[in-house]
Amino acid sequence: GPGVYEGPFGDVLKKIKIVSVFSCGCTMLGMPVLAAVGNPDVDLLWRCAIAFTVSSFAVGTTAVLWWVTQPYITSIRLRRDDPAAPGKKARVSMDVEQYSLFARKKIANVKFGDADAVELVRLGQTIA
Repeated sequence: GPGVYEGPFGDVLKKIKIVSVFSCGCTMLGMPVLAAVGNPDVDLLWRCAIAFTVSSFAVGTTAVLWWVTQPYITSIRLRRDDPAAPGKKARVSMDVEQYSLFARKKIANVKFGDADAVELVRLGQTIA
């Protein structure tokens, strides 16, 4: 259907999510290795503590990025369903597109009668 809204930051958001998940994965794989084969002058307990701290930071920042960007809509498109019987009105709905944690497109179909008003609960979340 025709595009009603195109989010200005959709491409940037997708790239940021890919980089964030990739760096988190590399950190989660690399830190245990570095703790195991790291500097032998540093006690193993301290190496594990550093690896845990760095890994926690990687997971935490990726989780915060996901939480903050979760409500961002990259595009909205109108969809008109064909009427079932002659003389009936076509139902209008909209396809709302967002990105998942792993930067995959998620498309939800929302019928206009199903939409409700919501309270704004996140900093910076507005309707323009």
